Amino acid sequence: MDQEKLLMFRLALLSDGAASWVKRAREQDFDDEAVEHVEEAQEHAREAMEILDAE
Repeated sequence: MDQEKLLMFRLALLSDGAASWVKRAREQDFDDEAVEHVEEAQEHAREAMEILDAE
């Protein structure tokens, strides 16, 4: 697997894991600020995937 595909795979895992964590965190009433940070990280991962996909 080349480096770009590996990075895309890792970003997808990060995004999926973050989405899952946010869902559980909201159900368990985690700190809102922590949830926001994870949501931001997920968005950054998605943006990075879009940039790589456009190349």
